[in-house]
Amino acid sequence: MFKKIILFLLFSTLIPSTKLLVLFPEADLPSNAEVSIKDVENIYYSLINQFENNKSVVLIDHKERHFCYSKECAINLMNNYNADEAVTSKIRILNSEIVLTGMILYENGEKEFTVRSTAASLKQLESSIPDLVESLIDKNNKMKIPDVKGMIDKKGEQVKNSFFQFQNILKSDKEYRVGIGHSSYAVHGQGYKLAEYNGGGDMVGHFTPQVRKIRFINSWHFDNSKFFTLNFFLNHTPNGNVAMEKDLKGYGFELISNTYLSISSIGSTPKYPIFYGLGAGWQFIGGNLSEGSGIFFLTQIGYNAFKTSPINLLVTLKYQADFMFDMEYMDDGTSVPLFNQGLSFNLALISKIASKKDN
Repeated sequence: MFKKIILFLLFSTLIPSTKLLVLFPEADLPSNAEVSIKDVENIYYSLINQFENNKSVVLIDHKERHFCYSKECAINLMNNYNADEAVTSKIRILNSEIVLTGMILYENGEKEFTVRSTAASLKQLESSIPDLVESLIDKNNKMKIPDVKGMIDKKGEQVKNSFFQFQNILKSDKEYRVGIGHSSYAVHGQGYKLAEYNGGGDMVGHFTPQVRKIRFINSWHFDNSKFFTLNFFLNHTPNGNVAMEKDLKGYGFELISNTYLSISSIGSTPKYPIFYGLGAGWQFIGGNLSEGSGIFFLTQIGYNAFKTSPINLLVTLKYQADFMFDMEYMDDGTSVPLFNQGLSFNLALISKIASKKDN
């Protein structure tokens, strides 16, 4: 057994390490970009440090900051320095995201492997560099930070898309979360009115109750800045001390597209997880005066507490405009279209169920 250990150590020391040439990143930045040349230098040194920490490669020391715009240029430099492999990289700003694309050339430049990291801030990008370096050395994608695949191709070029990037979103890495929520609505409109009755069963007037909703939430988090929610809900109203024949009931669904606000510079992680959303849905409303169905449109602003945790608490303020097509009145059977609107305060608790990463 002792002899086998000695032989293993002997042969492991005889195996030559790969001589690696790491070139300075190419930077394609707009004039107003908040990523400076100093930031590019820091990314370069982070790459160098990570490669130096890997025992399977030996970095070629070169004082000049070589960078290449083409694969042929990198192959020529690799041959000039007698390197076994060469790494090129490119930094771009696309759709307000920082994109770092790394490519390693090997086997005399005849083969290549490319991997990229898409981040909302420099801090997030720097945290992805160890995975990017490991992926390049092993020629296998080991990235843990989600990347919007389909938005950028393997060369770092922006891919044309249609239907407001919906195609790209479907292809991207995603997390699925489910939960339950409760809403309290202050509503206005004839469709929400109820008849008030006295103890003898006589109607004494109309009033608009406070509407509450219980939501069953399905949530897809596509990247660091966007998520969609598909909610199914049930309406109900508290009775209080008012004598009524029945509550205001209802049910429906809504689809909401949410985006986190960019309230800090691109070089730092957003300080507050505040988001806004736009959506639409369908619902049925039924009370003791009228009942009917229709569509609604909504806008909201919210705060995601514990955003980076598996369990999130969503707090939102929402405005909703209802267009009821045929509200049928119980007393005379007439049917009329109505417009209702409401403002609601919402609390929801959602939990991560699954994660999908497209390779």
